[in-house]
Amino acid sequence: MDWLFLAIIIPVFMVLFAGAVLFYGKQLDIDVDHMVSDNRVFEQDHVTVTISMKNKGKTIPMVEVFDNLPENVSIIEGSNYGVLSLGAGEQLTFSYQLQCPVRGHYQVGPLYLRIRDHSGLFFHETIMEDVTTVTVIPPIEDIGSMSLHGKPNPHPGIMQTKRAGIGTEFFGIREYASGDTFKRINWKALARWNKPMVNEFELESTTDVIIMLDARGIQTIGNATQNPLEYNIKAAASIASHLLKQRDRVGLIAYGQPEGQLQWVYP
Repeated sequence: MDWLFLAIIIPVFMVLFAGAVLFYGKQLDIDVDHMVSDNRVFEQDHVTVTISMKNKGKTIPMVEVFDNLPENVSIIEGSNYGVLSLGAGEQLTFSYQLQCPVRGHYQVGPLYLRIRDHSGLFFHETIMEDVTTVTVIPPIEDIGSMSLHGKPNPHPGIMQTKRAGIGTEFFGIREYASGDTFKRINWKALARWNKPMVNEFELESTTDVIIMLDARGIQTIGNATQNPLEYNIKAAASIASHLLKQRDRVGLIAYGQPEGQLQWVYP
């Protein structure tokens, strides 16, 4: 009904339509390198994520970059979101630091790239299927010594077996036999009983140790970082680390996940 209004609005629509047609013909030609400083860290450790991008196509006035992260991860420095401008053949690198407060497996990525047209009404999004897994392990406490006694294996180690053999802990004395070294002669016992006596030491050997972990749902009462299950896992990890340093074989039985079932890690 109003030709003046049509004369003004039709050119605007034509410009928007032409911009949309030309925009949807554009494709992102960007090489992305997605790296983390370490794939295996302890709780509360910092992980640096570095993203390098190289524009192999024409100049991109504005590109939005978003790195997808799990909910439990906290960013302590930098940002996983940015708005950049990439010239033809230009290469940019940026990084940020994150922290994982609870043990587990965390996926960093995928990376989302989004460009918009000049009017801001249309956008084109590309997902870079580059996912990196970061394994967060519980902290391991240093255990000084453990009083454990087990069935001996034929391999030498430092597990006490309550049997005479080669070791460092005193076990008893006996009469001298042919082949005994003179270093083991107990001279005080020789003077007392007027016959040669030698010292015996407790045999030390490796052994198989099985750790049982109660992983039932009731053990998760509390918050994400302070609950019986997390404390039990940290204790099991510390004990396992201590025994492995002694060259013992360590196995694990996790009970209750899924409820009522056993999961084995054989020695």
